[in-house]
Amino acid sequence: MKRVMKEVAIPALLLAAWAMLSYTFASSKGTFDSGIFILMFGFPYGFRKMCFILVPHNYDIGGACGILFLNVIIGGLIGTIVAAWRCVKILSSAVMIATGH
Repeated sequence: MKRVMKEVAIPALLLAAWAMLSYTFASSKGTFDSGIFILMFGFPYGFRKMCFILVPHNYDIGGACGILFLNVIIGGLIGTIVAAWRCVKILSSAVMIATGH
């Protein structure tokens, strides 16, 4: 039971909660923006990789903000791939536990 909670239930609940939060942030006035959803959904998983890609050096304030925003976009896209991998990992753990391996 401890293994099920650690490997399946808690990660799945956290992933689902973040997906619901991202969905409410991406939908407004009856419309849904999938680009914002992808960036918001992947943001916590790609957060560590954001500022390692491009470091603003010798830029003015506009260039530094542009580089920072580009880092957020790239981090969100990388994080979306990581989140999808986490979903696969959760499902494979659930199958392994259910079959007794």
